[in-house]
Amino acid sequence: MTGEGMIEIGKMTVLEVLDVSGCKIADPQVAYIASASNIHDLDLEGTSISDAGVEHLVAIKDLWKLNLAKTHVSDGGLKKLAQLNKLEFLDLTGTTVTRSGLQKLRPLMKSLREVHL
Repeated sequence: MTGEGMIEIGKMTVLEVLDVSGCKIADPQVAYIASASNIHDLDLEGTSISDAGVEHLVAIKDLWKLNLAKTHVSDGGLKKLAQLNKLEFLDLTGTTVTRSGLQKLRPLMKSLREVHL
């Protein structure tokens, strides 16, 4: 996936599911993904995004499924995810997120039903 490809994804106003797992995506490209604000299911597993990239994800208000497995997200990025009020599924396998960080987030995310750590 190229930078130009990410720009095109951001223009897709009816896009609901996006799987870019394993693609060479870093924090700057996440801003383009967040422009496609109708996404409900986003898979970023194995990408290079970090806490800085998570800041862009909070713009996707209807996001209910998010896979951040094997990324560089930490407890710091997790705090930002609390703004995603509809998030039900979150995969953090292989990240540096701690159980302690997750426990602090849990009361803030009432819709969260399934978490993988």
